[in-house]
Amino acid sequence: MKWSVLKTAFATVVISVLLTPAFCQNYYLVIGAFATDKDDAREFTSYLPGKSLDTAYTMYNGGNMMHFYVMKTSSKDMLLARSLKVQQEIETGAQLQQQTLDGVAGVAGPPAPGVVTASSGLSSAASSATGSAPVKPKGKFFKFAITKYNGEAFPAQVHQIDLTKGRDMGSYTAGVNVDLLNPPSSEPLALVCGVFGYKEVEKLVDYSNPSNTSGVYMDNEGAWVIPYTLERLGKGDVSVMYNVAFYPDAVIMQPPSKNDLDELVNLMLENPNYVIKVHAHCNGKKSRKIATVGESNDYFNIQNVVNTDASAKTLTNMRAQAVRSYLAQHNISADRVKIYGWGGTEMLVDESHPNATRLNDRIEIEVLKD
Repeated sequence: MKWSVLKTAFATVVISVLLTPAFCQNYYLVIGAFATDKDDAREFTSYLPGKSLDTAYTMYNGGNMMHFYVMKTSSKDMLLARSLKVQQEIETGAQLQQQTLDGVAGVAGPPAPGVVTASSGLSSAASSATGSAPVKPKGKFFKFAITKYNGEAFPAQVHQIDLTKGRDMGSYTAGVNVDLLNPPSSEPLALVCGVFGYKEVEKLVDYSNPSNTSGVYMDNEGAWVIPYTLERLGKGDVSVMYNVAFYPDAVIMQPPSKNDLDELVNLMLENPNYVIKVHAHCNGKKSRKIATVGESNDYFNIQNVVNTDASAKTLTNMRAQAVRSYLAQHNISADRVKIYGWGGTEMLVDESHPNATRLNDRIEIEVLKD
């Protein structure tokens, strides 16, 4: 699973619309491809989208090439907007999370009681816990109803994308009334829901008349409800566990990692046919002194560790094993979890990059069987 960067001009960074029959109904934002018959593929050095979109990426085996893409959509406008965002992230080497930019007008003043104004100045949110929405929104009230493929409600977030500037304008929690203002330049509302373990879902909503958008309806509080149904990953899909983070040069995971790990446990329990492979990567190829778990076998305890010298590959093998052990502790058979440690052979950025540890130290989950 070595990746090589597509030979495209940087001015057209990462955009590639594949026209093979399997892709004919969608646009794909391709940032790399792997020639399956070559063992000397170059290291993949592009910067993947960060937590701003919680995006899963997928591989597709087309002919003798494995295409690596971060977005699939039937909307060319949304694809172009996302490509701008990815390009900016590549250029800066950091997530684009600016809350105020030139050209953003109409920043709201002090919020009224019960209304929380988003820092971007483009929306305000009111909790629906009181059972009623404010009488007079600044724009229009929307609510996101997110369910899994089995109909179960899912507490995820939806991200609003500026199609003109190609940036993340804000994120909104499911089930909460959100006051959204009219997008600039009369663009449609571009809304993306991407959750680890599920395929990304994007929608373009007609702001002037949301009912023109398939599935959108108004509830009894006067909010426009936008439904999302999350589809589980299928065979060949790969998802990055962006929220699974290890301490530097350690097999010990940071506490927030439990959120994605628990979601992976749930996916494995809900889909008993799943067989996955845990791919672990690290920053740098050199051997180093690492911290491993002590006798407690606690993969979250950074206090009682055992220090040892190890290669980069050994470190990543141990990290992949840590994920498998966590699954085993939650009744997931080890037979369903394969592991592979890549060491530092597949770094996304140079190890001297300011965000090298965050980007290169990563866990990816590949679905081998569904």
